[in-house]
Amino acid sequence: MNVREAYKILRDKGIKITPQRQALLELFADEKSYTAREIAEKLRRHYPGFSFDTVYRNLKLYCRCGILTETMAPDGIARFSLNTGQHRHYFTCLACGEKVALESCPIEENKFNLPGKVGTITYHRIELFGKCAACEEGKK
Repeated sequence: MNVREAYKILRDKGIKITPQRQALLELFADEKSYTAREIAEKLRRHYPGFSFDTVYRNLKLYCRCGILTETMAPDGIARFSLNTGQHRHYFTCLACGEKVALESCPIEENKFNLPGKVGTITYHRIELFGKCAACEEGKK
């Protein structure tokens, strides 16, 4: 999914696209992940009245519409990113928010030794977090 497709989804659902909602959505064009707090700080530069609650409500709305995905980081803070619509797993840098797609799915490659009592897997999610190489080297 890209930002244009997201606008179409909102229009099709009858959701008004305000300048604030548009600005929130445009942040995700860079394909990074953000916390609600990071988004609120970025948007307040242009929209001083844009509250954290408004940001969070719109993020949840976008998730319900399938535009964004929400991932819970190890620190318990949710990170939001554009829903690519593909079955992919990602490494997320907790320092800069960079998302890196893994080349393959470990479940599909059967790289996990699952106990015999496990039946059919209908859904799975693999989340990897840490610091990207650039952040570890202090280049970002």
